[in-house]
Amino acid sequence: MGVRTSELDRAVTPPRGFRWRRFSRDITPYLLISPFLIGFLIFSLLPTLFSLFLSLADWNGMTAVKFAGLDNFIRLVSDGRFWNSFRVTSP
Repeated sequence: MGVRTSELDRAVTPPRGFRWRRFSRDITPYLLISPFLIGFLIFSLLPTLFSLFLSLADWNGMTAVKFAGLDNFIRLVSDGRFWNSFRVTSP
């Protein structure tokens, strides 16, 4: 049994240090999909979240934004013109 533990450990474990080839292989798929993710974030997700925020706010575009909660939806459901337009436009 001429093999020492330290020699065996050196043979099994890779040497330490930065591996550029492995890093570039691991990061490449993320770099290739990043233009899509950035475009999705800018043109889909942010406008959707902003419209959700505006649906819960009282804002006319000129004054400060006030949080209204569900009052906008309650006012919408209680308005007769909404139900009339809903009836006229639904098949």
